[in-house]
Amino acid sequence: MLKVDSTIFDICANISSNIDKLSDDTGLLSQNILSQLRNLVEAIISKIYIVDNGLGDYEVDFDKTITPGIKHVKRKFKYKFLIDFHNALKISN
Repeated sequence: MLKVDSTIFDICANISSNIDKLSDDTGLLSQNILSQLRNLVEAIISKIYIVDNGLGDYEVDFDKTITPGIKHVKRKFKYKFLIDFHNALKISN
């Protein structure tokens, strides 16, 4: 399994765990879920960038995959929803 895939699975597990505990402290858990959703979108953007550029087994990294990944997906209209969702999640934090 690629490192980026492992990161995506870990984030999904974290989100699921937070959803399971929502009755405990909805404010804190909701904030955590929003943060994890942003991380998930960034990991997915990284995966697209890594695969489209044939970079191999990279970890999600702000400078190496997220920043160039965002620039990469902004140039492709079919990924506009990811950028829009990412921007909305940044505002909510």
